[in-house]
Amino acid sequence: MHQRRMKGWLRAGAIVAAAVITVALPAMTLAAKPSPDGYVFQRTDLEPLGDARSYVLQGTKLADGRCHYDYPEVRLVDGATAWEVRDVAIDPVRCKKIVEEGVPGEPDLTLADGDKRITEAIADTDGAAVAGEAVTSTASGYNWTWWEDVLGIKVNQDRTNISWSYNGSCSSYGSTSGEWYWAYGTGWEIVTYGGSEYESCSYYRGTTTSHFKNASFCWPLPTVHTYYYYVRAYGYPSGSIGGTRSTDSVDECAPLWMHYQVRKVT
Repeated sequence: MHQRRMKGWLRAGAIVAAAVITVALPAMTLAAKPSPDGYVFQRTDLEPLGDARSYVLQGTKLADGRCHYDYPEVRLVDGATAWEVRDVAIDPVRCKKIVEEGVPGEPDLTLADGDKRITEAIADTDGAAVAGEAVTSTASGYNWTWWEDVLGIKVNQDRTNISWSYNGSCSSYGSTSGEWYWAYGTGWEIVTYGGSEYESCSYYRGTTTSHFKNASFCWPLPTVHTYYYYVRAYGYPSGSIGGTRSTDSVDECAPLWMHYQVRKVT
């Protein structure tokens, strides 16, 4: 029977999420079917994460039957260059996810066969440039969010790239660009995309948004939609980078799995 995807609202918060229980990660199966304890697991060949930990994230059942999840902000600590968070199992009945996080390997940003990509600079749209602060350093990085199918294909991706200036007490001017990818060869299309940027002393922020759809993914069932309500990268006065995201996949008949990664490039 066709099931509607749980809605996953993601927003900034403490580094450790509320209502999480650390667990040992069970063996994952390739088949997208419930295990005896009610979880549907992702595939077995995920790239390992360094310093990995996993935990149960408890969601909230909404009146319409969807599940609501709150994820924390990913903010890199001093000396760290990247951090990834990914869903590895979902229990749609009890509104629970097993989430794994850790240090990822170097990313492969090669455009896959059958994929399409748009890259676009984001115009200055929000906030005001910070004046009167001496610039001592510049930095760059990104917040990269994507959805994978059970075979590990990235069906669509939204990436926010930022660069910014800072001096230890204040962030200054910066720039933002967006990258949007979709698996055109398997029926995915991009519907809308865009972004904005914001400058303040507290942080520089770049935001991208997008909407993708696939009419053939579950045919003859309804069209599958993936929404990136926002993917935000924050450049802080210390030179560290953080990221938040709000994304949702709706009406898929087979599980899609959300991943996100925050990385400091320079």
